[in-house]
Amino acid sequence: MEPTSANILITVLVGFGMGAALVGTVFPAFPGVGLAWLVALIFGFMAGWSPLAIGFMAAITALTIAAFVLAIVLPKRATDATGASRSATWAGLVGAIVGFFAIPVIGFVIGGAAGVYLAEYRVRRNPTAAWASTKGTLKGFGIAALVQVVAVLAIALIWAGWAFLEFRG
Repeated sequence: MEPTSANILITVLVGFGMGAALVGTVFPAFPGVGLAWLVALIFGFMAGWSPLAIGFMAAITALTIAAFVLAIVLPKRATDATGASRSATWAGLVGAIVGFFAIPVIGFVIGGAAGVYLAEYRVRRNPTAAWASTKGTLKGFGIAALVQVVAVLAIALIWAGWAFLEFRG
């Protein structure tokens, strides 16, 4: 790819998109991993789909899929490890979705924790057991969030290598 001013501008904008994805992952205002994938895809269309570009995009896509799967599996596994009921898992999911819209940025976590606690308390009638399930769920969400941040950083680094090679070649 020729280093024209238009190509450089688009590359800089994609770089800002990667930065926004990281911010969106740390402060969950929007899906950071999805945004990182999308801006990498935009870069691919701008740069062209050489075999090298397809390889970079395949790696970015694999990381994106893994991050999305782990965002679901890790909190569920952590909740299951505490012996939480199935209704607590579903209540946590519903609470997280409601919380995301009710309280921007932190509502996802607050709603999810409240959903698990309330459902588990309803089933067990034991605040200690309900809190243990809630702590396990929060631990799972924390690990999943860390995985998301690492995934976005890895996607950004892969993209940076791709961009470097595009302009160098």
